[in-house]
Amino acid sequence: MDEKNKPSSEEKFVKRPDFKKFIVDKIELEPTYTENSIIEIVSPVFKKGTIKWKGILDGEQINFNLKDAEFKNAVLNTTLPS
Repeated sequence: MDEKNKPSSEEKFVKRPDFKKFIVDKIELEPTYTENSIIEIVSPVFKKGTIKWKGILDGEQINFNLKDAEFKNAVLNTTLPS
């Protein structure tokens, strides 16, 4: 779609035997490590495990792993007002 929500090309049909030709393999990217970044936390994780946190960094939504054990424990041990 273009900026006016019009198709930028004609619709194409793929026959079932040709599906494999159009499958894109998952591309593994190297993780980005940053220190001293300011991330607006949108969705913290209140449970131990491997669930990723969600936040906003430079105006972009991101998923991230929090490595700061002290901060993570402070969040886990915080009681919410009732």
